Amino acid sequence: MKLIILNTNDRDILEKAMSAESDLFLMHEATLFCNSGRKDVPEFGDRKVYALKVDLEKRGLAERMVDGVELIDYDGMVDLLFSEYEVVNL
Repeated sequence: MKLIILNTNDRDILEKAMSAESDLFLMHEATLFCNSGRKDVPEFGDRKVYALKVDLEKRGLAERMVDGVELIDYDGMVDLLFSEYEVVNL
């Protein structure tokens, strides 16, 4: 199974990642896709979506997060990257 890492707020890159039907890990600017107040919030469907908690908090999104996103810390990120996933960075 693949895990796609996104670190940009570029909608085109998100759509390419979503077409791959892989799980997603959002960090840096990509955590903006977790904002429930956003007009173009993506439908993540049944894929697993992880977000780096510290990046989400830096952007003030801790209280406005969409459902279904699992927040992880740096230790969780390391565990995730060295799990059973084949990791792809976009």
